[in-house]
Amino acid sequence: MRATTKALLVLLLVLTASSAGAQSAGKWEIVHGTVQSVQGSQMTFKADDGRVLTVDMSQVSQPVQKAMQPNLGAKLAGFPGDQPNKFMARFIEQDNPGRTSSTPAATTMTDKIAQLIPQFVGDKEFLDLQAALPSNSAAAQLFVTQLYQGLLKRAPTAKERSDWAGFLMQTKDPRSLAEFFIKSQEYTQRTKTEQQAIRDLYEGLYGRAPSTDEVRTWQQRLAQK
Repeated sequence: MRATTKALLVLLLVLTASSAGAQSAGKWEIVHGTVQSVQGSQMTFKADDGRVLTVDMSQVSQPVQKAMQPNLGAKLAGFPGDQPNKFMARFIEQDNPGRTSSTPAATTMTDKIAQLIPQFVGDKEFLDLQAALPSNSAAAQLFVTQLYQGLLKRAPTAKERSDWAGFLMQTKDPRSLAEFFIKSQEYTQRTKTEQQAIRDLYEGLYGRAPSTDEVRTWQQRLAQK
């Protein structure tokens, strides 16, 4: 326990030192809408507010770019371009990934677990643990590292950690951040049982493993939905 605490303190000190020189690439924006067309790394996207955006996807992974198709609903996270109709996407979350047109709502594992995120981030345990997130860059980077390790089972790259910490600092929205991770292709391509997915949420959001009773309680809640 002491060794773990010391390791976290060392990481926090490193992040504090490095975050002083980190510069935001701009003001993050989240946009939901529908894909109109795709040509290479460029996408025409109609936002829910009526805007038609030309989206640069060059900084999004190739598998995600290739998954974009006309009439597909998606949520973009990124930065406004140098013109009102331009947008630089950094992350794209496809609506209900893995679901076919014949699959009822909220039946994929991703859908079921995503429903629990608001309850997890609204719980007192999370609020107490992450009270400093919106105002502390080092704490935000530490939380991003925890999400990667808990949900994706790997450490983030320096750029991934910096990008997501910047997103969290600007949007002050850990719920959307967790949803991007849970609905990411990297997470959804893995086969998870309910128990495994619930454990992932605990490790990613709370930084600890759940008890058997806690897992059982969440499974019962899922069964009631």
